[in-house]
Amino acid sequence: MGKNPINLTRGLRQIHYGWIIVSIAATILLVTSSVRFATAALVPYLSDSASGPQWSYGAIGLGFSLQWLALAAVSPYIGWLGDRYGIRNLLLLGGVLFLAGMLLMGMMTSLWQFYLYFGVILGIASSIFTVLLVSGVALWFRKCLGIAMGLIWSFQGIGVLLFIYLISATFEQLGMKWIFWLPGLAGGLFVLLLVKFFSDDPAEKGLRPFGVPEDEPIKKIEKDESAKTRASVFLQQAQRTRTFWNLINIHLWGC
Repeated sequence: MGKNPINLTRGLRQIHYGWIIVSIAATILLVTSSVRFATAALVPYLSDSASGPQWSYGAIGLGFSLQWLALAAVSPYIGWLGDRYGIRNLLLLGGVLFLAGMLLMGMMTSLWQFYLYFGVILGIASSIFTVLLVSGVALWFRKCLGIAMGLIWSFQGIGVLLFIYLISATFEQLGMKWIFWLPGLAGGLFVLLLVKFFSDDPAEKGLRPFGVPEDEPIKKIEKDESAKTRASVFLQQAQRTRTFWNLINIHLWGC
């Protein structure tokens, strides 16, 4: 016998919105982070003297290094901007940068354009999503945060596999331009749509973080000027500590 529609509706209502946030964050990472890793599959074409631009492996590698350096350089400030202006606003900026970077990648003809579009623009977009999606999801969970994070990062791996398959299966038919334009347009617009439903404050939905007792009052995250000032002071103090820079170096050299 089929399920009762009333019971099904009740079951859906019982799903905490935090898990919806996880699904949004995981999908965004699936779309955006795949480009950062899977573009390595294009190295043979980029270095080909017959059909490609004939760039050296060292020159191409510098472009990948620039993206990681951009991520390392701006990530602390991305976190600060997210605290100051709201995670959703920064995610919208990340979606625009991703869309622009992918379209520009499809039109690049020079090495400096590869450095700018792939290394800097997509690097900053990647930093926005990497930093703010994780911190935004963390605000929704008092329990099961490890499971939530594991789900998010597993989707990043799936995205890399899908984009590598897209490159290997359709590169000869689509060419360099549409290899970036197709996922850039479709993925970028989809990301901007998903960001609309992303919230970095459970209280905005009248909810407590997942795992918080029902008798605990719902508290909004402070976003007034005093909260922004505290966030700015905290960042300045953190930058003076060795632990702060050690964490950055661990991610830079270990990921």
